[in-house]
Amino acid sequence: MFKTLVGKGHPEFSTNRQQDAQEFFLHFINMVERNCRSSENPNEAFRFLVEERINCLASGKVKYTQRVDYIMQLPVPMEAAINKDELAEYEVKKREAEEDKNTLLEMVRAKIPFESCLQSYAMPEQVDDFWSTALLAKSVAVKKTRFASFPDYLVIQIKKFTFGLDWVPKKLDVSIEMPDELDISQLRGGGLQTGEEELPDIAPPLVTPDETKAPVLDESVVIQLAEMGFPLEACRKAVYHTGNSGVEAAMNWVMSHMEDPDFANPLVLPCSSGPGSTVTVSDLPSEDSIATIVSMGFSREQAARALKATVRMWAGAGKEGKQGCCMG
Repeated sequence: MFKTLVGKGHPEFSTNRQQDAQEFFLHFINMVERNCRSSENPNEAFRFLVEERINCLASGKVKYTQRVDYIMQLPVPMEAAINKDELAEYEVKKREAEEDKNTLLEMVRAKIPFESCLQSYAMPEQVDDFWSTALLAKSVAVKKTRFASFPDYLVIQIKKFTFGLDWVPKKLDVSIEMPDELDISQLRGGGLQTGEEELPDIAPPLVTPDETKAPVLDESVVIQLAEMGFPLEACRKAVYHTGNSGVEAAMNWVMSHMEDPDFANPLVLPCSSGPGSTVTVSDLPSEDSIATIVSMGFSREQAARALKATVRMWAGAGKEGKQGCCMG
């Protein structure tokens, strides 16, 4: 009854097909957010702020940002398995069983300590091609993710999917024992610390001097605007024309251009790759495609990379096909 009510009108959740729990939860959160008219919002019980600290290694300066989230996504460090010998033995027996089709084996799963998942979540992440506003050039940075606030009820998702070398998603068949009590106080962020110097608050160029590709838009702002019901293409244009300067500026742009005849049309930009050539932001991975892969447990960065790699692969195949036709 509850699923029928929440999923009414949704192309997936209104059916009886198997659904992803994380997608359904976020759909429920969005639906409550759109329809909550009371002073108390039930979503507040699950909402928390994520603090991201980016340290430019070249300049030593830092940048702190915050974003709203409802799910803590934990990676699965396979190298932390505590039954590696048992797994190795199982793989040997599995290969032997494939030769003898009558042999049945009991599945052996990698046992990953939950604490290892927390440690992996807290690990610094290297950011390549980071645009440093201190250098006005690309640099390498390190990003740390912490909690700026904690929710009343913390929803945790174990990211049991990974990408293979062919960018095909693969599910990790693992066993993780959840603790009865969870202490994540060590993951609380503290904001700017004494002795730290902030990176200049300058909007980065949408296309850097060494690039001729489509601009990189702040996807988090695009999503926030789209969740308010505005057309996705209009949200992209708002973020572009306000220079990735945040939700408030983008919202002001939306309100000022809602009556434009091309309000919901794709954003088309001039491209320096050739005279009169253009690039369309819609050629970038769509938010729907990114959301689908993120729902499997991957990060937005991993999803975007996979989709872009796929686009490049098909583009290359298309060029080879045209050349083949000409040669024939």
